[in-house]
Amino acid sequence: MLRLTIVLASLAACHALPRPLEENSKLKIVGGLTADIKDFPFQVSLRRDDVIYCGGSILSEHWILTAGHCVYDLHGDLASVKIRVGSTSQSSGGQEVGLAWAATHPQFNIRTYVYDVGLLKVDTPLVLNKVSARPTRLVAAGKSLTPGQLLTISGWGRLAINNPDAPDHLLAVMLPNLPLEVCKGLYATRNLLVDDTMICAGFGGKDSCKGDSGGPVVDDQQVQVGIVSWGVGCGDVGYPGLYSNLANPILRQWIVQTVEAPQS
Repeated sequence: MLRLTIVLASLAACHALPRPLEENSKLKIVGGLTADIKDFPFQVSLRRDDVIYCGGSILSEHWILTAGHCVYDLHGDLASVKIRVGSTSQSSGGQEVGLAWAATHPQFNIRTYVYDVGLLKVDTPLVLNKVSARPTRLVAAGKSLTPGQLLTISGWGRLAINNPDAPDHLLAVMLPNLPLEVCKGLYATRNLLVDDTMICAGFGGKDSCKGDSGGPVVDDQQVQVGIVSWGVGCGDVGYPGLYSNLANPILRQWIVQTVEAPQS
């Protein structure tokens, strides 16, 4: 069964935390890092019919970046979705807004998850600030990650694939980037496609899970390099997670062109 989205679990103690986490004395390891929105001020939660189903990141006061599979079936049902920004809780606090428009990359495939990126235009401009609600910074198009480079993922997804309850408090996990060839080989045994629209990352069963899809994947400078996308199970040893690659030029071009184009 493909997971659509983070079993948030702690990494080995030998891995250093990114500076914002390192300096926050309130962070604790409880199957993952309990985070604060101030550590990830670009993070947003997406709730559908009052239940969290995906995450996302702020691009501007009008735009939210998320996964394509979080968006593809929303047309005609935008009123069911609410976006919360500026809050550590996914159910209260911060600012809650609705949707005016949604789109997926034209090459997104719900069967293979290639080009798994979506954009949401909010119906009310977001109130941005530098502390708890600021735009994400995207990686440069064409830039490559280093094998073993640590990436941080945040979200409110399930703590286990068989646990339907999502945490209300924001969590985060660190995972090392793996060569894409590793995931290609592992997923080929299940006849599943892995290509250069994706990033491969995982460590000893540490992973992302349902409810985290669409959320940001950032490097140690909090530059967003990816989007939580898909994988086999949640934390299944032998199956690292796959994340949309924001450095992919074709994927990136669509984001820029869509945000800059006039909307009817």
